[in-house]
Amino acid sequence: MDPRVAILTVPSLVVLGLLVVHSARALPKARALGFWGSVLGYGIVRGLALSFVVDRGLGASFPYVIKNPLLPLFGVPMQELAGWGIVAYLGWWLGARFSRAVFAQVAWACLFLGAVSWVVEAAASAAGWWAWTVPVSHPFFINVPFIGIVDWLFVGIDFLLPFLALTAPALLGSPARYASLLAFPAHFASHALRGSVGGVPFQHAAHWALIAALFWLVMRSEATDAPFRDVGPVFRWLPVAALAIVALDAAFVALFVAQRPDLLVSLVPFAGVVAVSFLPVTSIAVERGLAWGRKRMWVALGTVAVVAAIAVTWHSAASRGEAELTRRLDAALAARDRGDLDGARRELAALASEFPGSHVPSALLGEIDYRTERLDEARKAFARALEVKPDYAKGLRYLAVIDLRQGRRERAADDAARGLAVDAGDPELQYLAARAQFVRGIAHSIDPRTPETALTLASLAFEVGDTDSAAGFLQSGLARWPGERRFFPAIVNLAVSLKNPAAAREYLALWQERFPDDAEARQMSRVLGIN
Repeated sequence: MDPRVAILTVPSLVVLGLLVVHSARALPKARALGFWGSVLGYGIVRGLALSFVVDRGLGASFPYVIKNPLLPLFGVPMQELAGWGIVAYLGWWLGARFSRAVFAQVAWACLFLGAVSWVVEAAASAAGWWAWTVPVSHPFFINVPFIGIVDWLFVGIDFLLPFLALTAPALLGSPARYASLLAFPAHFASHALRGSVGGVPFQHAAHWALIAALFWLVMRSEATDAPFRDVGPVFRWLPVAALAIVALDAAFVALFVAQRPDLLVSLVPFAGVVAVSFLPVTSIAVERGLAWGRKRMWVALGTVAVVAAIAVTWHSAASRGEAELTRRLDAALAARDRGDLDGARRELAALASEFPGSHVPSALLGEIDYRTERLDEARKAFARALEVKPDYAKGLRYLAVIDLRQGRRERAADDAARGLAVDAGDPELQYLAARAQFVRGIAHSIDPRTPETALTLASLAFEVGDTDSAAGFLQSGLARWPGERRFFPAIVNLAVSLKNPAAAREYLALWQERFPDDAEARQMSRVLGIN
């Protein structure tokens, strides 16, 4: 196991164990089993629903990539399932400390889930456990996109709301029990729909509607619940120990793994929510019941409204910034396409500085530098792009090619290995990894699957000086797809560049035999002096 993964996985297993023990002591057996069983089911269904919405509904790439997934269940890694169980249980436990009102517990749990998301996301990304494929929407969140925080907050509405509505004794016979089951499908359905309501995208409208529904339940419902019984001085502190492990592990990762003390700012909201739950006034609110809980909820409502207003402002600013980034990227690409490479480079360098949360300017700058033989500058640009988007496989391919061309085979092998950790089936990365390690017969060990891939691999091999593999990819491709015309000019030109006129004439003759009316073949015949 990668040590970076172990740094997060081992503490997570300890925390999960502590919380399972606490639930066995503090909850009725049926409710404890129901919680862990339902959170497991929720995690699987949520992962499958997210895959369906993103891949099929939106035709986009998955918003985050988990590196080295552990024991996937129906395609959902076990560390993801364990994570949802941990944060949902801690959120519920903290919510119960704030109020005896059932729906108030959910609202406070959502506040905690939003806070803990920043901590875990920042630490996990820094440790290389997973990486987001969407850009950071605002510099305030450092290396966590805003959607990541919203995503975690809604676990309280998608999962905890229906779970408590279905299991709280005070809600037996209440219409809210089964209506709450609609929260999860309504939320995810909104992400699969395109369009807007009054200019507001469906998913944003659904988010606000579900939050409003939760607060309506908070203010209208009389249902109370005291789910956690006193378990004595030892077991009482197990959730506290779990919270401490989460905080300390995140701090350790920020300081010693990522060496980024700026990530410690993500602990502030987390620590604030936990600290408030242990204030004396919180205990008074719990003991005095619903009346105090409602007063505290008015405070919470005001707090959430302020936070939401700030978030909307940030999001609007981020949207304007993304529009500006898109406009200026288009201008830089237009300059590149009309041959003004210096102008394109200046604009892309400025964009990389002004928009540090996007990898695109640095990536495009690297491509221009590479094509103009500024290999050192290209390497620096792709390295900057990968700092923003660690799973940028194309950037890792470029780095591997640059290192091979400059004779740094060990570094090229490392680049290719990092790329294969993102996409193990990428044939270009497979070739680069084999080339860096002097593997013989590379062209016969990689299955290109399509004519386009075979041609790309041949071009890549020629680019790094591996003419034997370039010829091998073209010859095997021609044998596999004999009716594919594009192989003929490629293999003839390769033979000419290698000063092998006999092979050039042989393949040109075959080209003219299979495509007798091909104008390019006739032109090549005249160039080579063949009648």
